[in-house]
Amino acid sequence: MPAIATMLRQVSAMTQSAASARQRELQAPSARRGPGQRLELAYLLIARAAPTLDEAARAHDLLRGLDAQTGDAASRQFIRVLQRLSLQTVELLQSRADLAKAQRKVADLQDKIGQIKNLEVQLQGRSQDRGSRPQPKTVEPRPAGRALP
Repeated sequence: MPAIATMLRQVSAMTQSAASARQRELQAPSARRGPGQRLELAYLLIARAAPTLDEAARAHDLLRGLDAQTGDAASRQFIRVLQRLSLQTVELLQSRADLAKAQRKVADLQDKIGQIKNLEVQLQGRSQDRGSRPQPKTVEPRPAGRALP
């Protein structure tokens, strides 16, 4: 647990630019990531004010199985809390994306309903115009065989 406490103090003392630089350093393809570095990177990814869906998912992946690699009960508990936090963040961000998609669909459907209503008004206007025009007089046919008066 002392290593986790030290890491948390160091990360909390970092400026945003220093934290971003450390994150890039840990994400570099050549970076060797032991359990401590995986935990630090996961914490940097998830501890942001507004992590992206990819960052939260990556943090969750980094934490997977990490709790089994530590013998310290407090460290395991902290890792499990971060795992739950990252999973809940992923679920929340996915729900937000689904909600935004549904809202776009609702707006599209409302627009289509408005177009249908406008079309209905236009059609009603045309039928009223036809009803107000004088209708041509129809000549009734004369019965056959009768003479004109």
